[in-house]
Amino acid sequence: MSTVPAIRITAPYIGMLMLSAFLDLFGLHNRFLVDLELAHKASFSAVSPYLGILSGMLWITGAGFWIYFILKILPAIIGRTNLNRRLLRTIGLLATVQFLDNLLLIFIDTMNTSIKSYHLLMEGILLYFMIGFIFVFWYWFFDYPSRSIGLSTDVQAKVNRISFPEEMGSSVNNWQPGLLDYFFLAMVAGINLGIAEGHSLMGSRLKVAHLFHTLCMSAIFIIIVARAIDTMF
Repeated sequence: MSTVPAIRITAPYIGMLMLSAFLDLFGLHNRFLVDLELAHKASFSAVSPYLGILSGMLWITGAGFWIYFILKILPAIIGRTNLNRRLLRTIGLLATVQFLDNLLLIFIDTMNTSIKSYHLLMEGILLYFMIGFIFVFWYWFFDYPSRSIGLSTDVQAKVNRISFPEEMGSSVNNWQPGLLDYFFLAMVAGINLGIAEGHSLMGSRLKVAHLFHTLCMSAIFIIIVARAIDTMF
């Protein structure tokens, strides 16, 4: 198996990034209205310049994602041309930066405006799915190359690989994880703030990615969900 995945394998994970970007755009309308209210209230405060910079960056990163997708990714999908890892890494980073920018804007809005609890809960749910879709891509991105090499003793310390429960079955030969397996891993990790039971991570890149995933979800729970509960009383 080549470390450059076939386009039919890559397409569903690109679709996960597109879903995350769509959710970003879906939230932009509410964010824009809240940002206007916040900008009016904080026009002479220290937060206003940062709000303008982050709002501008959100539009720039969002536009950058879709422009890159249209110019680089879409032609490959239409022409059934395999995408190299550099292209995949770039589109993944663009989606991740867009999400982080949106997350910071939501945190600023949450701390400086009066938002109803159900709006906050909806924001939390949207962020949960957005980051989940992004990490479906990243878990697959780091895990896929290891599927083309054996896990002999001399490469175990260097390889990035996810161990799935299905691989432990003695009757399963040459089993390969699919979109549902990575989706389950990412969504459960977002809820548990830890790796799903029966799964394990091997390699520094996967561990760093999972740590980053956990930190983002912890921030969402602490800042947004806690604020939503507080507004109920």
